[in-house]
Amino acid sequence: MSASSSLAEVLDREADLYEDLLDLLHEEEAALIAGNTRVVGECLARTETLVLQLRLLENSRETLVTQLTGRRDARFGEVPETATGSLGRARARLETTLPIVDVMNRRVTALLHRALRLFDTTLDLICEAAGLNHQYTAAGALTRGARSVIDRRA
Repeated sequence: MSASSSLAEVLDREADLYEDLLDLLHEEEAALIAGNTRVVGECLARTETLVLQLRLLENSRETLVTQLTGRRDARFGEVPETATGSLGRARARLETTLPIVDVMNRRVTALLHRALRLFDTTLDLICEAAGLNHQYTAAGALTRGARSVIDRRA
């Protein structure tokens, strides 16, 4: 098998994995919106596996590009025949999938950040209500906080 056809297979496999990642991001988004933390955790674990597989394929792709161009620092566009045949189709598929994955990843990231901010705010309110918030002066000394009056007993 030639390096060019091997590269086409690697690109096709990368596109498959990115499409799997896209499906997983949709599932994670739905779980975040529904507040289903169990599913979010499962999605994150499966995402880690996909990312590891993508890194391995990226290493294979870089090796094949080096074989085809004779340069380790060569860009993918410098590989001969990247616009035609199976290599061209695989490249086009990957170039179509990646921007969609990027947008979806940004949406999920925004939802995660929002959920974490909500969690932090809730935790701060609970700690404040229970009198557990420690406050410090500019010099770093602990200030004496007011006692909690949640149950009307100091």
